[in-house]
Amino acid sequence: MWRNRLRVALCAGVLAGAAIVGPATPAAAATPQCAIIGTFVAMYVPAAANGSHTCVMGQGAVSPAVAILQATMNFCHGQSVTVDGVFGPKTRAALVTVQRNVGAVPDGEYGPETFGKMARTGGFISTLGGFCVILL
Repeated sequence: MWRNRLRVALCAGVLAGAAIVGPATPAAAATPQCAIIGTFVAMYVPAAANGSHTCVMGQGAVSPAVAILQATMNFCHGQSVTVDGVFGPKTRAALVTVQRNVGAVPDGEYGPETFGKMARTGGFISTLGGFCVILL
């Protein structure tokens, strides 16, 4: 089932063309919005349009980056959210739970701290498929 969700997330990225993202929070104004599915090491990760994994997103964002975050939270972090690319209240609530579990500030905003903590605890979906990659 997770493979179908990941396929949906990846297809959404291809079909989306231009991503729609929500407004940046004041603290994140200098950090670009996550907009695409990127890769880091051997993981699919949310990324900025320039490919950097240093990006932010929160409630209101709509993009392939949200879809890969949703798929990752389901497959690698035990959550159960719809993989639709929409960062709504249920995605925010799941992210807060993941943030608590990985030791990040549970603010419901995805950014560099959450990326680092997720990458070192539950991981992100492998580009090779079928497992989660955890950074040591």
